Amino acid sequence: MTICGRTVFILLIVGSPHFFSIGCKEEQEKISEIREDLVQAEPEVVHQIYYPNGVLKESGLYRQQQKVGEWVEYYESGNIKKRGAYAENKMVGKWVAYHESGVVWHEGVYESDKMEGEWIWYNGRGSNSKGMYSSGEMDGKWVWTNEHGSITKIGIYDNGQEVNIVDCKVNPAECEGL
Repeated sequence: MTICGRTVFILLIVGSPHFFSIGCKEEQEKISEIREDLVQAEPEVVHQIYYPNGVLKESGLYRQQQKVGEWVEYYESGNIKKRGAYAENKMVGKWVAYHESGVVWHEGVYESDKMEGEWIWYNGRGSNSKGMYSSGEMDGKWVWTNEHGSITKIGIYDNGQEVNIVDCKVNPAECEGL
């Protein structure tokens, strides 16, 4: 074999755990660049996990061993459990979670794996709660309603700490001021 203009004899020992790299500096650098390009250009790999009964449990993409793009998780019944996106292994953008019946359970936005902005939670019977998150913590005004849309409770939060909760059925006048 000729490498860098020299004749080289290579002895291969079957079963040997050793690999010897022989070549000139220029060839070594080219091989190194090719390997680096291959790692950087790693394709997106579809990732799917199944329940023991064969039903899809989760599906999404990996790039460079990190979750990217849209991901969907499923209940064992096959109904969607939650759907959203990842960037560099962190939840980002709008996420929606569902009750097993298929009715929306909660929805909102993630920024770098933390709940951010307005989130709405549904109990599946028409009542809900709605409020703000900041850096993953409840923050500001939260409102709970019943199945008829009437306000039942109002809460004020500051960086995850409860400041004030008013039961509007017990103190309706106090709720009007919030």
